[in-house]
Amino acid sequence: LAVLVPAGTGWSRQLASRGLALLAQLGAALRPATALGWLAVGLPAAALLYLRVVAWSLLARRLVVYSTAATVLLCLRCMRFYCERRPLPEAEDQQRWDALHLRLARLTLFVIQRLEGFWVKVGQYLSARSDVLPQPWTETLSTLQDELPVRCLDVVQRQIQAELGAPISELFSTFDPVPLGTASIAQVHKATLRSTNKRVVIKVQHMGIDTLMRQDMVNLEKIVGWVAYLEPNFDFKPIIRAYTGAAVHELDFLREAEHLRTVHANFQRANLDVIVPLPVDGMVTRHCLVMDYVEGFKVSDASEYDAQGIDRDALLKKICQAFAHQILVDGVFNADPHPGNILINVDPVTHRVRPVLLDYGLVCRLDDRIRLAFARMVASAAAMDFGGLLRSFEEMGLKLSRLDPLNDMKGIRFVLRETKPAAEMRAEFRQFQEEKLQQRAQLPASRRHVVDAWPGDLLFFFRVTFLLRGLFVRLSGRVNYLSVLTPYSKLALVQSVPPELHADTVLTMRPTSQRPTILEGSLRRLLRQLYKEGLLVGAQVCVYHRGVKIVDLHAGTLSSVDPRPVQSDSLFNCFSVSKAISALALLQLVDQNLVRLTDKVSQHWPDFACNGKHSCTVEHVLTHTAGLAREPGRGLSLEQLLSWDKMLQVMAEARPAHSPGAKAAYHFLSFGWLVGGIVRGATQGQHLQRLIRQRIAFPLGVESEFFMGFDPTDTTIAYADLEPRIASVVNGFFDSANASPDMVRRFTQLIQQGGRLGDSDDDGGDSDDNSDDGCVSDDEGEGSPARRPRTKQKKKEGKGAEEEEDE
Repeated sequence: LAVLVPAGTGWSRQLASRGLALLAQLGAALRPATALGWLAVGLPAAALLYLRVVAWSLLARRLVVYSTAATVLLCLRCMRFYCERRPLPEAEDQQRWDALHLRLARLTLFVIQRLEGFWVKVGQYLSARSDVLPQPWTETLSTLQDELPVRCLDVVQRQIQAELGAPISELFSTFDPVPLGTASIAQVHKATLRSTNKRVVIKVQHMGIDTLMRQDMVNLEKIVGWVAYLEPNFDFKPIIRAYTGAAVHELDFLREAEHLRTVHANFQRANLDVIVPLPVDGMVTRHCLVMDYVEGFKVSDASEYDAQGIDRDALLKKICQAFAHQILVDGVFNADPHPGNILINVDPVTHRVRPVLLDYGLVCRLDDRIRLAFARMVASAAAMDFGGLLRSFEEMGLKLSRLDPLNDMKGIRFVLRETKPAAEMRAEFRQFQEEKLQQRAQLPASRRHVVDAWPGDLLFFFRVTFLLRGLFVRLSGRVNYLSVLTPYSKLALVQSVPPELHADTVLTMRPTSQRPTILEGSLRRLLRQLYKEGLLVGAQVCVYHRGVKIVDLHAGTLSSVDPRPVQSDSLFNCFSVSKAISALALLQLVDQNLVRLTDKVSQHWPDFACNGKHSCTVEHVLTHTAGLAREPGRGLSLEQLLSWDKMLQVMAEARPAHSPGAKAAYHFLSFGWLVGGIVRGATQGQHLQRLIRQRIAFPLGVESEFFMGFDPTDTTIAYADLEPRIASVVNGFFDSANASPDMVRRFTQLIQQGGRLGDSDDDGGDSDDNSDDGCVSDDEGEGSPARRPRTKQKKKEGKGAEEEEDE
C-alpha cells in the first residue's frame, strides 16, 4: 500500500502503514475470518489508491471517511464472530478486545486529526463517553479536545488583522505565537490588550471550515445509519439530525459572545460560584472573538486534583449544579460540555476552587414551556411520579407509539442514575441495552419504533447529561446526578406559579359559623404539626358521623413542586382504595356461602393450582399471606396490565415467594387480580367490577358516583352524562374536542378493557397509572375524578420507595 501513495502525501502513507499493522493483528486473532480482515483493510487501501490517482477533493475526503468507518465496523463484527466461536477466559478475552480497540482508536484518531472539521466534534463527544465506550477509545481520542495540529501562524495573524481591522501590534502589547489550544473550529492565542494591559485570549476561526463541516455532517448521518443497521440498539439517527442542525451556529462568534454575556449574568444573579469569561467590547466579529483570559487546568487532569488537595466529588457536584441551573432555571445552556471546554481555576492566595466554563458556541435556548417540561420530567423521575412523567412528555412534544409508563420511568431514571467507576457503568449500559433489545424483539414490527417525534431540545438535554456523566466516570467521581438536578427542577416549577396563588397558611378552611368541635381542633393541631415536621405535603380530612359531615379540613400544598393550597375539591391519586371494596365484595360471597375462607383458591380457579400454589386458600389471599406480594413482576406493558384475561393468566402461572400462609407481605399490586379470579370462578364468570356495582354501589345509592372500571355493555350506566366527568391520562388518552379518530378509538378501547383513567388536564392535574385493581374512585365520594378548576390536581402520597418502583 505504501508504494501506491506518492511521497508528497505523508499522512496517506502513514495511514496505509497503520492499515497493514491492523491487518497483522487481525491475521493473528481472526484466522477464521481472514477474508473479512483483508476486506476491512482493503477499503482504506482503495480510498488511498483513489488519492494516488486523482487530486485531493471533497469526494476523496468522503471516500476516506466511509472506508475508515467501514474498517472499524467490520473489524468489530469480525472479532465478535471469532470470540463467539473461540471463547477464552474473561481476562484473556478482555485483553484481545482491548488490543483491537486500541488499534482501531489510533486509526480513527489519525484520520480525524488529518480530516479535522466536524469529525473533531464527533471525536470529542466519543472521548467523553467513558460510561459507554471502552477505555482505549476514550483515552486515545481525548487528545482531540484541545491538541489538534497547529495552524500556520502567518495565516492566523493575517486573519486576526483582517477581522479586527488593525495590525496585531497596534491592538496587543503581547501576542503568544504558541496557541493555548487548537480545536475543531478555531485556534486560541493568549495576548495582552495594549489599551488596558488586560490579559485576553483571541479565538480565531479556521479558514474554509464552513464547507468542510457541512459535508462532514452529511457523511456522519450516513455512517450513523450503517451503525443503526448493524447494531439496532445503537440507533442515534434522531440525535445526529438534531445536533447537525444546531452545530452550524458555532461558526458565528457574534452569537457566542451574546451567549457568554447572558450566561455570565445568569450565574451572577444566582450567586453561583462559577466563572464564565466575558467578551471584550468592540473586538468581536463573526470569525474572531477576544475575551477574558482565565487561568486553570483541564477538568480531566486527575493528577492536579491530588496535587492541589481538591475534593473531586465536591467540585464535580458544583459543575453539575451549574448546568442544572442553566438548563432548568435559566433555560440557556452550553450543549457541548466536553472536558476541553471546562477548566478548574484555583486562586493562588485564597485557594478558592471554581469551575471555568468555556466555548458557548453550541448553545440551546429553551422557551418556558420546554424548560418547565424538563423540570417536571426530572422532578417526576425523582418522586416516581408516573403521571407527572407522562405529562412532561406531552408538554415537551415527545410522542411515543406506545403507552408504557413503567418502562419510560425506568429509562429516565437509568439515564439520570448515580455515576460509578467506568467498568461498572459500561456493564450497566450493556445490560440495559440488551434488555431493551429483547423487549423490542418481542414486539411486532409495526411497534418496534417507539418514538414517533423527538423534540430537538430534549436531545441536547440528554447530550449534556451524557457528556457530564462521561466526565464524572472518567474521574472516578461518584455524583448522584438525579439528586443534584432535583432541587433545581423543583425551584423552576415553584417559580412558575404566580406568587399570589401560593399557599400562605398551612390550613385552608371553608368559612363557617359553627364552632369547631374537639375532634376538629385536634385534627387541626395534628395537621400543623405534621406539616412543620416535614411529614406532610398536602392533605384533606373529611369525617362523616351518621350521615352528617362534622370535619372538613384541607392543609398544605398540592405537591412539593406546586405551591398552590390544597382545597376540599383538589384531586389526589389515592392508592389501594379499591382493596377494601374488593375484599368486601368477596366477603359478601362468603356470607352467602358461595365461598368459604378455608376454600383452596383452585376450587374456584382450577388454573391457579400450579407452581406451588395448590395449598393457597381464600383466607391467605385476604390476609396477604399468599406469597405473591412481588407479582406480577416486571416486563409487562400497561396494555397487558389492563387486560383481565392476561393478568389472570399471569397470576395463575406465578410462583409464590414462600409457602402460602408462611408470612404476611402486602400484595400491593396483585391483590385485585387474585380477588377477581376467585370472584369470577365463584359466580360462574361474573366480573368483579359488575359484582361491586350490583352488590355495593346500587345498595349504597352511589351507582352514578363510584365505578370499578367501566363496562360498556352495562345499560345502567349513562355514558353520555358520565364521559364529560372522566379525567384522562396524557400521552395516549385525550379529552379534547380536537382529538383525532385514532385518539378516540384508543380512549374507547381502554375504557372497554376496564382501564383506569387518570387526570391530565392542561390546567395542572397530574396523573398516575396505578393498575392496582383497576379502580376509579373519588376521595370525597363525589364520583370518579372529574374535570376540576385550575387549582385542582392529583397527587400520590405515602408510598414506600420499593412499592413505587414496582408500580
